Amino acid sequence: MKHTPAATNLPSRPTTARPTTRAWASLLVLTPAMLLSACAGSKAGSSASRSATRAPVGTPGAIVLDGQVDEWPADRWAMADADYLYLRVRLEGELVTPQANSESLSIMLDLDADATTGERLHTPRAAEGLGADVEIVFSPRREGEDGDEDGGLERGVAVITHRTDGVSERHTHAAAGLIVAPTCASDWFEMRLSRHALAGAGMPGYGLASAGRVGGISILRDASGDLVGWSDRFEIEAPSLSSSEPRASVSVPVKKPGTLRVASWNVLHSSPMKDPGPFDRALSALDPDVVLVQEWNVDDEQEIEAWFNALMPDATWEVAGNAGGLDAGGGVAIASRYPITRRLDRAVTSNVDGREQPVRVAAAVIDTPEGPGLFASIHLKCCGGPRTAEETRRVAEAAEVQATLESLAREVGVIELIVVGGDSNLVGTREPLDALRRGLDRDGSDLSVAPAMVLGDRHYSTWRDDDSSFAPGRLDYVCVGDAAYEIAGSFVLDARVLSDGTLTRLGIERADTDTSDHHPVVVDLRRR
Repeated sequence: MKHTPAATNLPSRPTTARPTTRAWASLLVLTPAMLLSACAGSKAGSSASRSATRAPVGTPGAIVLDGQVDEWPADRWAMADADYLYLRVRLEGELVTPQANSESLSIMLDLDADATTGERLHTPRAAEGLGADVEIVFSPRREGEDGDEDGGLERGVAVITHRTDGVSERHTHAAAGLIVAPTCASDWFEMRLSRHALAGAGMPGYGLASAGRVGGISILRDASGDLVGWSDRFEIEAPSLSSSEPRASVSVPVKKPGTLRVASWNVLHSSPMKDPGPFDRALSALDPDVVLVQEWNVDDEQEIEAWFNALMPDATWEVAGNAGGLDAGGGVAIASRYPITRRLDRAVTSNVDGREQPVRVAAAVIDTPEGPGLFASIHLKCCGGPRTAEETRRVAEAAEVQATLESLAREVGVIELIVVGGDSNLVGTREPLDALRRGLDRDGSDLSVAPAMVLGDRHYSTWRDDDSSFAPGRLDYVCVGDAAYEIAGSFVLDARVLSDGTLTRLGIERADTDTSDHHPVVVDLRRR
């Protein structure tokens, strides 16, 4: 097969390739305007995420996994520090999500810069001389019953280790400590792998468990396994591995006087009712004033109210929510330390293709010490990807929530604070998030997305399931009207990244935030 010659930083591509609507791996530098396709973008998100960066731009310590790449050197697609290997890749053409794509993206990593270990690569020509020890493959080929690939593609991401003896083994993303951003369609994607996890999986020590060179290349194949495109080859110098996995010695930011603390948490199938301890400890440590919950399925909202008043008796809690199962629009609720003066008293539905379907949203007006506020807990349709029925419904649901809250705010009168939070399931495009917050602030502007980064870490993941085929990512958002209020602080609580001393001070256990597959998102608000 003939190949077109490769220009600087441009991948080679078969001359028989189909038109440019197909996505292919590329490593190009984007202008700041082009970076707006990242899911997490908002009028508050970008600058706030960068304010948390302490290391100089262009170094591994500056990398924040948010899907934006302005902290990367223009000519680097991989970097390493003493704990992690960082990668970025651009998919050109139509925006896609690599974990739910019609083509399979493989990032082949030569962890010891040695072609005699791992899988020896011969195609494309740019890969010659690489011995791939680890392959990170997005939308991997489906395996048949006999272990042979059957030509279809699965959703998610797999980690495949290749040994010198020709034996390859497939693992979940957890085996490599993989985190990917963003979860929705974009052109740039960032990811991080744990050098500690890979070393524990028996990968070559040179360049991974010790200082050395690491090389790699990105390859794109269609559903039949035919080569579609590839990136430039990269090679970096990795420093010595640190002695242990990093644990953060931090404190939960103190809720300052004059601020209102809001927490949003998808609690996974009413888990607080089955195992209240982890949620009691975590919420007690966070000390929220308003809690937006999802997947808390009850027959009556008073069951949730009784839970809060029994386990968090430092206040008299009131709850507004939707009873019933998820399919009936239930599982969403708002718990408040302060009086609820009005509840959303009507069902919300979306119409897709002439079919009315319930929307999971609960809303309430709360008389807070800082003034009346309109709060909403949402749980948008899950699954799918861009250009799917699930995405169409997700966008329709978000638009209905926006219209409902806009109408409710007009009915109530003067509302200076609007907060909308919950599980947005942003796995298609960013349009549901944009539709949700459009024009809802009191000055007619869009709500701002709170830049909630994981406390003690440098990524925004709010969801993780080690047994899932999908890598951890950001699914939960809190959107705030900032015309009259400002976001004084925000974070995500993931107990697994915290030190033993930090957990002891907080009074929580390492597994407490793993009781659900989602982590709590916390936002502090202060009147301007």
